[in-house]
Amino acid sequence: GDLQRVAFSGVAPFADVPSDLVLPHDVADVAVHLSALEWTAPHKLEYQSMLEGARDWGPPGREPRAVFQNLAPGAYVFRARARLGRGPWGEPAELAFRVRPPWWQTWWARSLWLALALGAVGLLVQLRVRTLVQRQAELERQVAQRTARIEEQKREIEAHNESMTASIRYAERIQAAM
Repeated sequence: GDLQRVAFSGVAPFADVPSDLVLPHDVADVAVHLSALEWTAPHKLEYQSMLEGARDWGPPGREPRAVFQNLAPGAYVFRARARLGRGPWGEPAELAFRVRPPWWQTWWARSLWLALALGAVGLLVQLRVRTLVQRQAELERQVAQRTARIEEQKREIEAHNESMTASIRYAERIQAAM
């Protein structure tokens, strides 16, 4: 199950703590069980823990366990310490680990999203330019057709004008002859 996707490079000697621990994003709930060597009065042990990168030192308590839920992707260092009664705190033990981001938040996925977005913008620009070029060609055809029609009408009007001018001159000659 989920443990097959957890990776680490080894276990630190005498500490029983994995090194280079890497957790997948969907196994980002971490529970750490604590223990301290105390045989005379284990019921008086108090523990305190922190998660560098997420939470500062918590209040001391007798529960030998720390739970962190819904950790965001990133690097963390878990620190825990113990004391007997109100005595001094012992040296903190550390566990460094990393929560991997989901694949859609990795740099290569973001690069892919960017490339896809740029490609889509380029495609939209190309389609718009093609549409504008087609519209320009259609308008040029319409202008050519209408210009040809106007020139035809001009020739017809000129021909009609010449005919009328000839008729008027003929009428003027008839009037002048009378």
